[in-house]
Order: sequence, then structure tokens, then C-alpha cells
Amino acid sequence: MHPDAFKAGESTSYDRVAEDYDRFIERLAGPLAERLCELAEIAPGAHALDVGCGTGVATRRAAARAGATGRVLGIDISPGMIEAARRANLQADLAVMDAESLEFETGSFDSVISLCAVLHFPSLERAIAEMYRVLKPGGTLAVAFGSPRPESILALARHGVRRTLRFRKELVAPGALREVARQVLPQASEPEPVLAEWGLHRARPKLQEQLQRAQFEDIARSWRGHEVHFDSPLEFTDAQLAIDTEVRKRADALGEGARDALRAALLERSQRAVADGVALVYPYSAVFLTARRPFSR
Repeated sequence: MHPDAFKAGESTSYDRVAEDYDRFIERLAGPLAERLCELAEIAPGAHALDVGCGTGVATRRAAARAGATGRVLGIDISPGMIEAARRANLQADLAVMDAESLEFETGSFDSVISLCAVLHFPSLERAIAEMYRVLKPGGTLAVAFGSPRPESILALARHGVRRTLRFRKELVAPGALREVARQVLPQASEPEPVLAEWGLHRARPKLQEQLQRAQFEDIARSWRGHEVHFDSPLEFTDAQLAIDTEVRKRADALGEGARDALRAALLERSQRAVADGVALVYPYSAVFLTARRPFSR
């Protein structure tokens, strides 16, 4: 798919769910956004940019850290997401903008952050080059993208033990949605691209390599995750439909009837789970990569 067509599809997909996305993203991604801003070293008085800000979950935290003497800008390619962020009355400037063509002068920001957006940028090279360009010398970049489990052997072992030592059965998102989608939605002969092509396999090594090529220094990675427990089957259903890009795009391609059927089937599955004493759980986790623009190069 041509990059411009992919970007247009991304914008349209998120425009439609911006309100529901905003309802749930704070609860799911709030702790990750806080960690992202911490890694980006956003301090009082800082100028910071949030690339692919969505409805502003990380922008809000960046603005709180930068304070009254700082300045935070959030940009996203989806007008619907930016409009939802504006309605949230964030203490930040917001604009519809392409991450691969940032409309800022070179060296404008102390920090650049991007939470769970980088896998949606068709040209990783251009996006990273733009982030590098708008950073001041010595400025910090912090990006994160969804990753269900840590990469280190020790952390992975701990993660596995925690998930094994459960005494209550669980219905886990977004796997619950994807299982229902396999039953309800016909397989598309040409499925809508979910992520940028480069992000479909080995995304973290590719991103790390691109940071090195862009001449970033002090590159480091980490992982953070948590779980959100839902009491309401309806909220559990709507959260998955708003957040999970893969199934949402499949349903969108099939039309409103397919979306309604999917939602009804997932809601019924979630209601049965609760009736059977099964917990509704949405794990939310990410890999973080941080880097610094050199003072001189």
C-alpha cells in the first residue's frame, strides 16, 4: 500500500473511535505515559513535543512536568484525535500534523516523546530523522510501542510466574476480541494493513538500528507493563474495539453491520464470562527506547 493511502486509512480509522479511545486510554496507558515522560527527562520549563499524541494521555503528563514556564505541543495525523484532545482542555498546544514532516524549526525541543505511535509511521527513517532534527543538541528522545512481554530472560521469567500463579480464570484482552473476530468476521482476501510494513516483524531491533543510523547516542531500552481489571462487560467490550487497531480495521472494511455483529458477540462472551466468575483483564505494556541527540556532531 502507498504510504499516503496508509496514513489516510490510519486517520480515518482513529477519527471514528476518538471518543471511545479517549474514554479508555487514560486507564490503560496512563502508567506507561508517566514512565515515558520520566525517561524523557521532562523538567519544569522544558519545551517538549509529543509525536502521535492521540487524545493526549502523554501530552497531559508532559505539560504537568513542564509547568507554567514550559511549553508542550502534541501532534497527530488524526483530526478526530486532536479534536478529542482539545475537548480535554490539555495545557498544551495541539495540531494535526504528519510525524514524517514536522513543521518546526531545527532544535526546537528539549524532549520528544511518542507513546504507541511509532509502529504506525510508514517511513521509520523519515520519522526518526525528523525527531532528531527538532531536538536541541543534548535533547532526549523517548519512544514506546506495545509489547506483551519483557525481552530479558530474568524479567520474562518473573512475568511468566506472575501470570501462572493465578487462582481465578481470566478473559484477557485483546485476545478475547480477536478470538470472537475469527468467529464472526469473514477473512478478507486483502486485509487492511494494521501497522507500517517495517513494524510487522522485529520492530524493536529495527527501531534501535534506525536510532543509531540517525546518530543518536546513549540508546537504552526497558519494558513496563500492568493490568487493568474491568467490572463491566460493556466497558471491557468497548475498550477493546476502541484500542485494538487490527480488528477495528477489519471490521471497518466490512461496514457498520460487521462492527455491530462483532460488538454484540464480544459483549455476549464477556457477559457469560462474568456470570461464570471469570475476571475481565486487559494487560497493557510497552517497550521503551530512549536516546540523546549529541551536543556536537
